[in-house]
Amino acid sequence: MKISHFTIALLHSPRFILMLGVFAAYFFGWMFSEIAEEIWIEKEIFPLDQITSAWMADGQHPLGQQLFSALTMLGSFKWLAILALAVAGLLIYKKLRLESIILLGGFALTAISIMLIKFLSDRTRPYSNLSLLENTMSFPSGHMAHSLFVYGFLAYLLSRCVRNRMHSLWIMISGVGLAGMIGISRLYLNVHWLSDVLAGFTLAAAYLCLCIAYLESARHNNNEALPNKII
Repeated sequence: MKISHFTIALLHSPRFILMLGVFAAYFFGWMFSEIAEEIWIEKEIFPLDQITSAWMADGQHPLGQQLFSALTMLGSFKWLAILALAVAGLLIYKKLRLESIILLGGFALTAISIMLIKFLSDRTRPYSNLSLLENTMSFPSGHMAHSLFVYGFLAYLLSRCVRNRMHSLWIMISGVGLAGMIGISRLYLNVHWLSDVLAGFTLAAAYLCLCIAYLESARHNNNEALPNKII
């Protein structure tokens, strides 16, 4: 019983939650740095990138292109910026100012990071009819990074409205899954290399872990329930 009480107390400790989030962010940040070092610094070419790109190019189908083109629009910067602003407005209306600040701040940090890294990396995209229409560099995938942060953060907020832990977990999985499907759409349309998508995922995951850990530690520190009033 003493161990059980200690474990419960530890899991509800603001410092432990924050440390856990920092550790997760460090892990994803380390993964991103490993990918970036090979591509950005050493200019390595991953065989798996070329294999995946060739496979996607050979497997193109008109119906698949239509479906994944529609899906990839859910990861566009303009749409996600509008969605983030709308949700932030709702959070402010519900007197959840900290959550709105973290949402907009994290999204802005993700967007600025992607923009700077794209400019500095100068990596060309795989060759396809659709990639020729893109006017930014390939590394890392902005669609993947922006989608994971916004949909992951929204899933986290919605999960706090649900008391059932399994339902809460499924909401989080759905948010991350939607972002993952958007990343897959970028591969299917052959506008990104596999390593671009993985880099976008790990970078956004690092920021997302930090933001969620900070909000969770603040919530437990204040003994308040987060957004039970969002909807």
